Amino acid sequence: MATADVTVTALASPLVALLSGPAGDVKTTSTITLDATASRDPDDPKSTSNPLTFTWECISDAYPAACFSSADQGTQLGGLWTFPANLLTVNSMYTF
Repeated sequence: MATADVTVTALASPLVALLSGPAGDVKTTSTITLDATASRDPDDPKSTSNPLTFTWECISDAYPAACFSSADQGTQLGGLWTFPANLLTVNSMYTF
């Protein structure tokens, strides 16, 4: 009887990042909520073994100038980031 060695390598699927929130001009009186809670790991669809963790970042078109006009950056809680629009520096574009 013949035998053979076989090597199998399991590859992880890329994470699926889904972000919702406002686009375009936002009034300074608005509250902005960025929501990434629909993001998922296709290899763990129920996120039971390793729930996703989130790191939020804001980049201004005037980089390296800061996005926020003060140290207050709103509330980051898991896949949600909420902050008053008036914390952002006016007349700039932002990438989150």
